[in-house]
Amino acid sequence: MGCSVTAAIVSLGTLPRPQLILQQQQQQQQQQQQQQQQQQQQQQQQKQQQQQQQQQQQQQQQQQQQQQQQEQH
Repeated sequence: MGCSVTAAIVSLGTLPRPQLILQQQQQQQQQQQQQQQQQQQQQQQQKQQQQQQQQQQQQQQQQQQQQQQQEQH
């Protein structure tokens, strides 16, 4: 009995080490993926801001056209 118990303890002590390394690698990969997702979201936000700016410019152009028409009358 004594030998089998010590063998079990040794096997338990050696097994978790490679598992821990794998878990750390997986966590790092997940963090990298999260960073990439954040970058993509930032790019989308920038695109939305550009679209809003374009819409504002169009509105300004329309206002200028209306003013010109009024002046002609």
